[in-house]
Amino acid sequence: MKKVTRFILLKICSVLSIINLILPKNEKNILFFTNISCFNDNNRALFEYMLDNKLNEKFRLYYSTPDYKANKVLNANNNVFYISPFAGILIFLITKYCFYDAGTTKIRPSIHQNVISLWHGTPLKKVGRSVEKSIKNDRYNDFSKIVCTSSNLKSLFAESFECDIKDVIVTGYPRNDNLFDKTNYLNLLNVSIKKHIKKVIWMPTFRVSENGRYRNCDVTFSNNETGLQLFEFDSDLCELDNFLIQKNIFLCIKLHPLSFANTINFKTYENIRIINKKDMQNLNIQNYRLLSNFDSLITDYSSVFFDYLILNRPIGFIIDDIDQYQDNRGFSFNKPLDYMPGPKITKKDDFYNFLINISNNTDCYEEDRLRVMKLVNDFTDNNSSRRLLDFVGISK
Repeated sequence: MKKVTRFILLKICSVLSIINLILPKNEKNILFFTNISCFNDNNRALFEYMLDNKLNEKFRLYYSTPDYKANKVLNANNNVFYISPFAGILIFLITKYCFYDAGTTKIRPSIHQNVISLWHGTPLKKVGRSVEKSIKNDRYNDFSKIVCTSSNLKSLFAESFECDIKDVIVTGYPRNDNLFDKTNYLNLLNVSIKKHIKKVIWMPTFRVSENGRYRNCDVTFSNNETGLQLFEFDSDLCELDNFLIQKNIFLCIKLHPLSFANTINFKTYENIRIINKKDMQNLNIQNYRLLSNFDSLITDYSSVFFDYLILNRPIGFIIDDIDQYQDNRGFSFNKPLDYMPGPKITKKDDFYNFLINISNNTDCYEEDRLRVMKLVNDFTDNNSSRRLLDFVGISK
């Protein structure tokens, strides 16, 4: 049924693509479109950059998300409109500038539009057409340009999104500008900077999406209380919490917005804070502003580590299911481990050893991090938003 519905919607968008060719475009309209609730990524980073630089005094900014009503309450500004995805599609038809970061309107842009896909990460795991090969009537190049972070990645993006390599632009991701934010956001989590010697954030990607559309591993999590790798039961997290208390380490577990783990009601721990997508929305903070506050990162196949490399801080990689992940989702690189500059964690003891090394300031991977960072990040500054707007031609 879902495939039939998707097929019908794509046919409707094909008709709208024809209509889009003839409608005039308003040069004062800028649309930010995403189809995922509580999504907190490049769109929001660029949107807030425009607000900080008062571009809403010159342009009308439309922010289109499924949870637009919540955004409207949290972020009231002049000349800014929070709208539903349906309204976003209608605004798209009369708008010159549009930015995507997750999901698109599926309407082909006209030559009078600047439609920019910001995407949401350098793909260690396969993305775009490389993943959904069976949906033949779908298009992945419904943009004017797509952003990536390195000239080394242009051919990968062109292949994954079925576009010409000249349509891949290297400006850096707007969200990466926030890695340079020196503000203390941990107080929003009621965490004292002085109390904890080290602060670690764990950001796992999802294995099974909340809506069931994506299954990146052959797992059901039927016997998993937490939806996490390695620490599958509350007793595991309690044991981990006691260890963190002894080592005076604070651990934040930031769940992926698509993960079914967002539906789990976790108990409260002393040195562990688990943040789901609703928590991030209520805190009203961008992911990477929070990320900048941590001394090290634990992840797996998530693109977050490619960006975190800019800070040159230790990264640990949980890869206990790498073979399953390879067989199901797959990786963009033939040798993915060569692009993961940090200790490989396959069991709980490895996880604890990583934390011990962080506590002792033991870091054996700096040279390897710098090697990968140069491959995937042409820019290591906080000017990606400005570079992108200069390219598009948006100025105050």
